[in-house]
Amino acid sequence: SETHKLAFDFEKKTRQNGVEAGRLNGNPVHQGFIQVVEKRPPDFSINTVVNKNGSVVDLYCGDWKLSHEKACEDYGKSHTLKIAEKRDVVIVSCGGNPHDTNMIQAHKALEMASHACNPGGKIIFLAKCEDGLGREDFIDWFSTANSESLAERLCQNYKVNGQTAWSLLMKTESFDIEIMTDLPRGQLEKLGLRKILSLEKALESTAESSGYIVPFGSKFKITAGD
Repeated sequence: SETHKLAFDFEKKTRQNGVEAGRLNGNPVHQGFIQVVEKRPPDFSINTVVNKNGSVVDLYCGDWKLSHEKACEDYGKSHTLKIAEKRDVVIVSCGGNPHDTNMIQAHKALEMASHACNPGGKIIFLAKCEDGLGREDFIDWFSTANSESLAERLCQNYKVNGQTAWSLLMKTESFDIEIMTDLPRGQLEKLGLRKILSLEKALESTAESSGYIVPFGSKFKITAGD
């Protein structure tokens, strides 16, 4: 959509400044949504926060803008993990279905985990992906040589899932990513991911390294340093 295009900087060929999970202020995508809703604002808004079982644990109701901002503020406070430093190994689980139903959805957990890993470090990614990649044409984006050339393609023909592919390729270029998944090995190789069959086996090579374990990866925002 036109609003999602706001997430990409077509001049610098990278993610637009201010675009990140959990951020409202200074986020051009959020501001785009606000501008649309302001043209015909709802009379009343209901925002829900659910737990890992999908049960509603908090309600924020009233003014459409203020209630949503308050819900995001409180959720952010309880779902932000502040770490002193990045480490060489991160083990991240999506938290099961629906968070890892396909690669497009599972990537959200990988995005969060990448903020905890040192450049060149290892990410062990647990994502079943029983419904495949999420779109049949998703893999076509990986026919490009690298993330830079993929960014060029996005500038010529922007698609939301194309930016997801670009973001995934950026990570495979920055980290050593191993994945336990139902996806076939050949498909994973095109994505730049290495399939593992055993978590225990993957951990053997990391015995001397320091790291983090991140369950329910897509649910938490990770910030490193001060």
